[in-house]
Amino acid sequence: MIRSSAKTGAALVVALLVGALMAGCQSASAGATTCSKFSELSFNDQGNLITKMIREHGLDPSSNAGGVITVEMQVAQFCGMPGGGSGGKATKNSSSPIEDGVDWKGVTAK
Repeated sequence: MIRSSAKTGAALVVALLVGALMAGCQSASAGATTCSKFSELSFNDQGNLITKMIREHGLDPSSNAGGVITVEMQVAQFCGMPGGGSGGKATKNSSSPIEDGVDWKGVTAK
C-alpha cells in the first residue's frame, strides 16, 4: 500500500511539472505571433493580443488610444490584412512575427 501511494505521489509530481512546463511554452510573447496565426484570431482576440504586445514593450495601452490604433493599423498593413485586421487572411509576411511590423519608436502609448 505504501509503495503504491509513493508511486502515485511521484506520478502526480511529474504530471504537475510537465503541465507547468507546457503552460510556459504556451505563454510565448504576443509579438512573436505570426501574421498567419494573427489573421486566424477573432477580432476580439486580435485586439487582446495587440494590447498584450503593447504591454510587453513597456507601454500602457490605456493611456493613449491613438497609440493602440496606430499599432493595430501597422500590424494589419504589415500582414496585408484586408479590412484593417477585422477579417481575412494575411496576404503578406505570413511567417513573420507581428511585432516586426510596428515602428515602436513612433508609438506613443506611454
